[in-house]
Parts: sequence; structure tokens; C-alpha cells
Amino acid sequence: MAVLNVHERALPVEPNAVGALVDALATADDPLWPTADWPPMRLDRGLAPGSRGGHGPVRYTVAAYAPRQWVRFAFTGRAASTGSTSTRCTPSTTAAATRSCATP
Repeated sequence: MAVLNVHERALPVEPNAVGALVDALATADDPLWPTADWPPMRLDRGLAPGSRGGHGPVRYTVAAYAPRQWVRFAFTGRAASTGSTSTRCTPSTTAAATRSCATP
């Protein structure tokens, strides 16, 4: 069965600060990843394409990265975790939003 998981959240940041949120994923001071609820995201070479890592038992590689815009990961490992997930931050006139989408 294919599962499409999309979630969005508004962020209390200035629109010009949005790109820095994407660029800080998997760093020690990552303000975007929900580390209070999930294991931290770790990548062996940061957000560089081909970098490998994941969070907890979920494994993936960086498939593509557009600095200050978005990052896409390709799931690896278990057959149940096929497909990709991406994170894109977009500014508005007053705040920013992040949209994560996991696809089969």
C-alpha cells in the first residue's frame, strides 16, 4: 500500500530567514527538526548530495539539495521505506512555512 504523508507548519521567523532553516538541517543547532519528538537527523557529509544517514531506524541519502530552498532525501534500507521525502521552506509576507512530503 502506498502512503503519501504531507505536513506543513507555520514558523515564527522573518521571511528572509527561511533559507537558513533548510541549510541547518542535521546540524548540532538544527532549529527545524523536531528533536523533542524524534531521534536527531544525522548525515555523514551534511546536506551534500550522496550524503548518507537518517534518524533512528529510518535511513536515507541526500538525493538533491538547493541551498536556502529545499532538500530531497531518498529512503534506503527496509523495503517498507521506499520512496523519497523532501523539505521546502517558503517565505510569505509575514512568516514562513515548512512543507514536508513523503512519497512512495
